[in-house]
This record gives sequence, C-alpha cells and structure tokens, in this order.
Amino acid sequence: MDVGILKVIIEIFLNKKIIMKNNFIIALMTCISIIYQSCLSYTIKEKIDEKKLTINPGDYKLKYFIKSDLEPAVKVKKVESLKNVLLKYNYEEYDGNDIFKSKGNVLQIDVKQTYLQRGAAIEFLTGLTLGLVPTYSSNIAIYDYNYELYNNLKLVRKKTYTLHVNSFNWLFSWPFACGPYGDKFREQKAIDLMIRDFFSGVDLKKLH
Repeated sequence: MDVGILKVIIEIFLNKKIIMKNNFIIALMTCISIIYQSCLSYTIKEKIDEKKLTINPGDYKLKYFIKSDLEPAVKVKKVESLKNVLLKYNYEEYDGNDIFKSKGNVLQIDVKQTYLQRGAAIEFLTGLTLGLVPTYSSNIAIYDYNYELYNNLKLVRKKTYTLHVNSFNWLFSWPFACGPYGDKFREQKAIDLMIRDFFSGVDLKKLH
C-alpha cells in the first residue's frame, strides 16, 4: 500500500474526536473507501505467440519519440509506462519535435484512446456494498498503440496494437493493484510484449 494512504488511515483512527463522538463506523467506511481500488488487467487484441519472440529489441540502437493526444493525467501514466519499458532496452529519447529531422533509427509511438467507459452499474454494486461484492468489467478502456520505425527518414515497419483494459473490483484487491506485481507491472508487461513482437518482424539489414 502507498505510504501516504497508510498515514491517512492511521491518522483517522488516532483522532480522538472521531472516537469520542462514536463515529467509528464513519471512520471505518472512510478507510474502506480509501483502500478500495480497482485491479486492472491488460489484454492485447492481436494474437502474439510469445514462444516465437526470439529477437532481443535491445540489440537495436535507436531513439524513441512518444506522441499522444490523451488527457494530461492519463498521458503522464501511459508515457511513464512506455519509457520504463524502452529504457530497459537502453533506447534514448529523441529530444526534438520532428523525427524527420533525425537520421539513424527512430521509433515513433503514438498512443490513442479509442474507448472509455464512463462508469458501469456493475461497479456501482461494489461501491454500494463498500467493496464486499466483487465485480468484473471488461473493456473499460481501449487504447491503440501505433508503432512506426524509421531508418534514415525511411519507414521500415509500421504496426498497430490494440490494448484492452479490464477491471476487477473488490475490497481486498488493493494488494494486486498496488503491489510490485500490480497494475503498472501488468501494463508494462503488455507493452513489452508489443515491442518484442514488433521487432520480430524487422529486417535487421535495414537498420545498419
């Protein structure tokens, strides 16, 4: 659990005014609402056989450029996840606004949101019961990841992957949402799978 969230919960129960006014139930409900989080899973629409992905994307020396028209708060999270995966392969970020002014190998990634679910009745059921009744919602959001690889300003490969986001809601799902193998880990694992599949279709001769 996030340290900040834990501090808030502790402060609520150490507040004597709350206990003296017999508002323990209110305090408990408040803590439940703080802890309660959706546990997200990610599914790639395109079929990818992970066993056939033998190429290591880290063998390529290139720069990357990420562009997106997502809402600022969403964009920050998506870009962060992308960068964490790309840095694993020692890719450098392109420090410019126009990739067509850069020679060498440049990977451009454009992330678009094609669908967003504005709340669902089934999730409301979980909230109404303070998280006691678990619910599952598929495709609460859908994103298109457009990958384009350029070598000396020439397009070498282009492919789009569609990422579906699913939500599992339950009071005790927060360890699976916030832990080391939580939402961020699962999202980055899906992105890594996309990148490995993308480079499996690249002709190495075109990048030298």
